Amino acid sequence: MLDCTPELAALLDAWRNDTTVEVYVAGIYTFTLSSGAKIRWSAEDQDIAWNGNTWLRGPGITSTPITRQIGTQVSQKDISLVFDDDVTVNGVPLAKFIASGGLFNSTMQFESAYATSPDQPIIGTLPEFFGRLTQLRDTGETRATLSISDMRSLLNVQVPINLWQPSCLHTVFDSGCKLNRTDFAKNGTVQSAPDALTIVTDLSGATDSYYDLGKITITSGANDGQSRSIKTQSANVLSLVRALPAPLRPGDTFTVYPGCELTMATCKGKFNNLAHFKGYPFIPTNEQAAP
Repeated sequence: MLDCTPELAALLDAWRNDTTVEVYVAGIYTFTLSSGAKIRWSAEDQDIAWNGNTWLRGPGITSTPITRQIGTQVSQKDISLVFDDDVTVNGVPLAKFIASGGLFNSTMQFESAYATSPDQPIIGTLPEFFGRLTQLRDTGETRATLSISDMRSLLNVQVPINLWQPSCLHTVFDSGCKLNRTDFAKNGTVQSAPDALTIVTDLSGATDSYYDLGKITITSGANDGQSRSIKTQSANVLSLVRALPAPLRPGDTFTVYPGCELTMATCKGKFNNLAHFKGYPFIPTNEQAAP
């Protein structure tokens, strides 16, 4: 049973008993982004106001019908959006917002809003569908199709979102790690490059292996702007995983960042960041856990 206001219940009862009663129905969509921000769009040719919120006339919206079933079978609703550069989210054109992953991990609530006529206030809404974005296809500069699946789709996930494993689930300097990359940046100069994968630098003070699995970004010369992963570091010599496009020359400058082995010992001893370590090194193996 769907909840609604007494006024809407009375209107629907009157409509059920007398089909000549005029009823205006508007489709409204509320997207909740991963940040918690909400986007409210009206599928009609006018803005829709209800309960202190306004659903703006945004992109052209069409959608597939909704089916409701008892059980665990997942219901899905496909939504087609048609737009131009005048349709924006936080000042960003919608096409660019979608392409940059702005709708990733978002949920969608679809409701039908009712009034006695298009020029009269909304007297209530009925929630029709709630789900999460599971697929984004046919994206382009003027069109996108979203597949929204109800929350039972989470039952199809084969593994937990976070795996229980000894190594950290974060990547060094990402949003979960919390460390600021610039705090660990070190500038240097190339002394020589014996081969395409070896760089002799003027780095000093770093212990061996400190920059293992790190990154180097060239800041001058023929490779300006190029970045490469560091395989190993010994004293002032860096070994790259992949060669740069052009040979390095003495005097070329660079910025280097340390890497992380994603172990608890490295997180604590190298970065002093144990509070944000997200590994599970103390879970016993199957053999150890067996009675």
